Amino acid sequence: YTSDEAVLYLRDGTLWSLDPATGDLRWTHVATSDIASCHEADGIVYVAETRARLVALDGKSGRLLWDFQAKGHIASGVAVGQGSAYIGTGAGYVQAVDLQTHEERWRVKLEQDGTTNVHALNDGVLYVKVRAKWERPQWLSALEPTTGKTLWSHQGPTLGIPIWTDDRVYYTYWDGGSAVHQADLGTGELRRGPILADDELYNWICVSDKRIYVTSGSGLVVTDLAGRALARVDLGESVLYSATAVDDTLYFFTASGLLYAVEEKSIR
Repeated sequence: YTSDEAVLYLRDGTLWSLDPATGDLRWTHVATSDIASCHEADGIVYVAETRARLVALDGKSGRLLWDFQAKGHIASGVAVGQGSAYIGTGAGYVQAVDLQTHEERWRVKLEQDGTTNVHALNDGVLYVKVRAKWERPQWLSALEPTTGKTLWSHQGPTLGIPIWTDDRVYYTYWDGGSAVHQADLGTGELRRGPILADDELYNWICVSDKRIYVTSGSGLVVTDLAGRALARVDLGESVLYSATAVDDTLYFFTASGLLYAVEEKSIR
């Protein structure tokens, strides 16, 4: 995790805080279990520990400020905003923790037997991916952050990790073939992209200018914003995680440990 204030690095249940200008180590935090994710906001670092513990640390010193016991193990991300920290649990809950009282503000159960993953608080809406067990559908839900009320929801057999732009959310979708779908952030209106491949694309996508880069087991698939295929980059190996576009250059890692830097205009 990176921001103007800190570079946060996770490994083996330990969080390192580095100075973004020099790379010098500021402090470390040893968790009581594995760390699912972390997030920095207003000088406070929020750490989601998998064994149902949300921890708030002083961003400058790493000193423990407060902690909160969640309703089930924490599966992935933590989002912060509108006076609350938001977490999803393996018991199917989404919980909002009041940043002033450090107590539960609200709790909603989205899945009886599955995992909820909080992805982002974007423009006043909380986005959560729900993964059911026993091959039941997954879905992406938009929640009202002060109450937990569901605003809209989309289901599918397999949904990838959502990525946001100013007005839309994009994610991969698999049902006998892979596609990129998108939804309007305000209304939830769904636009389905065409099938791109018979094999399953990976979860991670990058939206840059008027292109979408989707990672796959053999490289990258490039589409337009409607999800129509423009090009393929065949590397003969998997691309790990999401590509990142900076100043018209696309950066990504492959399974063999190679880091690529490719001019976007050269991908045709």
